[in-house]
Amino acid sequence: MATEDLCLVCADSLDYTGFGPCGHKDACSRCVARLRFIMEDSKCMLCKQECPRVFFTRYMGEYTEGLAPDQFEDLPARARAREVWELPEVSGYFDDQDHFKAVKALCSYTHPMLQGAVFGNLNSLKRKLQEQHKLHFCDLCIKGRKVFISEQV
Repeated sequence: MATEDLCLVCADSLDYTGFGPCGHKDACSRCVARLRFIMEDSKCMLCKQECPRVFFTRYMGEYTEGLAPDQFEDLPARARAREVWELPEVSGYFDDQDHFKAVKALCSYTHPMLQGAVFGNLNSLKRKLQEQHKLHFCDLCIKGRKVFISEQV
């Protein structure tokens, strides 16, 4: 695998990417979503340009789908027309429904030990994890570790 097929941040395989108007497709969709959702940073990881919207798509090297900078303004209308899927938590738009669902699950209150369960808030998730598995989240870790709640294992 060539190094250009690896995420700039986590070095995992670059299967899906998320990018803004600057066009940098060097980070995987998981890292882009983490930056936007957990760290509340909407800048490009590479050039630090503000990206009010990002587009998530399958990474295919130089053949990866691109959008011209002005096409990012059209993404909300495309979502209303059901051409793409919108995930407001990351101001992101997806051209693949399965990948949209996967990233949406990362940005929700879920845990791998509670397969299929999605909770409305962190306290509900914490209670269920304590009741079923006698486990708990460390509040310091939740605030300090920059990972999705589902990765807090």
